Amino acid sequence: MTSKENYGWYSKKQHTSLSDDVEYGLMRPVINSRGTGYCEKQCHNSYIYQTENGDEVLCTEVTSTPDYPTSKFDDFVSLGKVVKFIKLCYTEVQ
Repeated sequence: MTSKENYGWYSKKQHTSLSDDVEYGLMRPVINSRGTGYCEKQCHNSYIYQTENGDEVLCTEVTSTPDYPTSKFDDFVSLGKVVKFIKLCYTEVQ
């Protein structure tokens, strides 16, 4: 059995956009384990993941390939391979 590889990315533009979503109370759809949907207020603007060497990195996006993300943000920085999700969080944009 092979495990799925994940790659962490950080975009300051995306971080700012996600922060605005939190500030303005954006609602996001969620599907629970029973397959029914509901909306909840966006409370996080980033994710903490652990890298292969044990460091924790702040990500705004995680992909299944090392290819540059195809989204509307053009300032992604690769954080490398990530191996473990730690938590959702809210952090100030630096």
